[in-house]
Amino acid sequence: MTIKHDPIADAAYITLSDVPYAGGHDLDDSRRIDVGPDQQPRGIELLNVSHGVYVDGLPQAAEVADLLRSQGLTVTPSAMP
Repeated sequence: MTIKHDPIADAAYITLSDVPYAGGHDLDDSRRIDVGPDQQPRGIELLNVSHGVYVDGLPQAAEVADLLRSQGLTVTPSAMP
């Protein structure tokens, strides 16, 4: 699992697998899951990361949260305060 964080774009991309891209689906306006040919998650696109990242519903959420924190990003475990 690797992360590319672009503070200027206020975005991050987490690579979960190196399988080819086959499509994806948006979880909401700030989170997208990319999938491989087997429809398994291959990456996570995150927008507006400076406002905190909601990790519930993301693949490998605990590991993703740790990775985001290692980049100094705020993790929000729930959409509700």
